[in-house]
Amino acid sequence: MFGTNIEEKTADFTSGENLYPLQKKFTLAGLVFGIVSGAVSFNLLVGLSTFVLFFGVGWLWRRREPPILVACFISHWIWATIGYFYKIGKGEYPAFPFATNIEKAVLLSLAGLICVVMGIRFTLHLLKPRLVFNWRKIEALNIRYSVQRLFWIVIFFFSINWFMEIFPMGMIYNAAQLIMNLFLFRELFFFMLLLAILNQREGFKYGVIVFLYVLLPKFISYFSGFKEIFLLLIIAFLSRGQRDETSEKEKKFDRKVMVVSVIFIIIVYFFGLAWEGAIKPVWRPAIKSGMVKGTPVDKLREFSSVVVQTVPKLDLAKSTDSLAIRLASPLGYFSYVLLRVPNMIPHENGALTLRAWNHMIRPRILFPEKEGLGSHSWLIRKYAGFNVAGLERETTIALGYIPQLYIDYGSYGMLLAVFLLGMLLGFVYALILMFSQSYYIFSSAVTVVFMRNYLYYETELAFLLGSLFTTTIVFMGLIILTGAWFDKRLTVRQT
Repeated sequence: MFGTNIEEKTADFTSGENLYPLQKKFTLAGLVFGIVSGAVSFNLLVGLSTFVLFFGVGWLWRRREPPILVACFISHWIWATIGYFYKIGKGEYPAFPFATNIEKAVLLSLAGLICVVMGIRFTLHLLKPRLVFNWRKIEALNIRYSVQRLFWIVIFFFSINWFMEIFPMGMIYNAAQLIMNLFLFRELFFFMLLLAILNQREGFKYGVIVFLYVLLPKFISYFSGFKEIFLLLIIAFLSRGQRDETSEKEKKFDRKVMVVSVIFIIIVYFFGLAWEGAIKPVWRPAIKSGMVKGTPVDKLREFSSVVVQTVPKLDLAKSTDSLAIRLASPLGYFSYVLLRVPNMIPHENGALTLRAWNHMIRPRILFPEKEGLGSHSWLIRKYAGFNVAGLERETTIALGYIPQLYIDYGSYGMLLAVFLLGMLLGFVYALILMFSQSYYIFSSAVTVVFMRNYLYYETELAFLLGSLFTTTIVFMGLIILTGAWFDKRLTVRQT
């Protein structure tokens, strides 16, 4: 999988330049494209946004590791800038035509993202000797997995989705997070299968079958849980770009994978437009009202009927606007927070952070009296001044962790707080690497953990910390207890 000269490869790994092969190139490219885009648009913020995108990708793209940190960063960057770019093109910010502090909200968000990147890098640098030691063990194994065995494991774990819907909160309320993460652990094997197929270049029919088998039941839920399955496939594709290729045959295969990746990303984008502009406005009300009933298979038939009825009527322009509004809303609310805090409402001086910290260190299974987070909409009502839907409509609208840290500490204090959050994220990343028994286990676990907990800019701070803590503890425990056992039974050749 990685080659045979372990000592040489470990030396490469310890070199900062080789560990981050895109760092210098993308920093320089970011400066060039940032200057060009700023000059062409006559807008310094456009230039800065361009630079930050290249900078973040270059500083997080780690050699031979899955690009989940890069995926999370790009996702946050899109949420932080898409509305502003929309405003430049159409003259007003989507859903917030009278917002006046958009530029400052974008600037603070971009600065916050840079601080997250630097926090992650700082922690990984501090722990580099321990990480290098574990990489020696991982790379020396040169494991090859049985695609067929992995296929049947995934089929087994996800079969329940075809017979019943899973509602952890309705099972054991105080253990809901634990149950949720136990079910989430299944996605580790799904991603592991995708990686094995791509890295070993075999069993592609298994990949197609299992992708559809895992994906289809996701469509019947009220929330769009299917998008994470699409993203897992995209990240698996991009992980091929992290390998050290030694043959022209491998390089040729990688070029094909990259082409397929681009095509798939385009397909996912248009599916997102169809979901936002045609399917969701019909499907979600039907689910909420109880019109859609029966088994998951029955609901899937209803869903397919909705797709057939709505997608042909799709208005791409309106769907694009709808998607832009969805992605731009958190930053729009942030702009109003900047108007009200501290002019009308004083900074909280750490109250929101303390609330999040207490939520994180007190898991409900051990502290059953702990209050639930409820709807996050109260943050927008209080600090942005919008009377958005909340618990009374079984809805939650999140403000985002960067605006919350601004509310707590102001502009400068927020940057320090976000840096510390980046250090925490880096520690979680390193912890998974240090305790993983193989490349496949590490790559799959770190991808699922970060996708579950840090993919969205709008994530509420208490939920982010609490969920990250619980998921990490559950995954680490399961990896330590079962990782070697699964590795032994999945490996077909070990040299």
